[in-house]
Amino acid sequence: MSSSLSSPSTRPHTSSAPGFASEHWESCPVIHLDQPEAAKLVRVAASTAEAFVVYGHGIENSIIDGAFAVSEEFFSLGSSVKENQSPFDSELSSGYERYQQPCVGAEAMEWQESLRVVAHEGATLGRWPTRPAAFREAGEALMQAAHGLVGRLLDLLEPRDSPDTREASGTPRPL
Repeated sequence: MSSSLSSPSTRPHTSSAPGFASEHWESCPVIHLDQPEAAKLVRVAASTAEAFVVYGHGIENSIIDGAFAVSEEFFSLGSSVKENQSPFDSELSSGYERYQQPCVGAEAMEWQESLRVVAHEGATLGRWPTRPAAFREAGEALMQAAHGLVGRLLDLLEPRDSPDTREASGTPRPL
């Protein structure tokens, strides 16, 4: 990539990152969004890498920490409590779900859990856990912050005020 991507010594600790093997992290570009060439690096990473990591994204640590804290508290509850707190609806693909992950060979099947909170109106009705009490507030704060970050990344990929994003009439086209 470029010398402005972070070196392995400045990469986040990833040995415990769920669902993403360490060999993927080693080749994953790391982009600091506050550097002048961030737009170029995001465009290159988005078109050549499976994933990339961003720093300087503007999401406050307190929002991220709050979301992790309520998530840990929720998943420490018993399965029946979680199922009652956030019943899964397959049509909406929203709610708490517990399932076994198939394994190859003679290994025992491993239980997996997920809680899907879908960000469109109506999908989470009756599915926001009430335990812990701050779950919804923390989840909505993270979704709002993530929405802002997605807008920022889209602007870096294709700036809205760029001549390339204007229709023949000269008005910006919606993204």
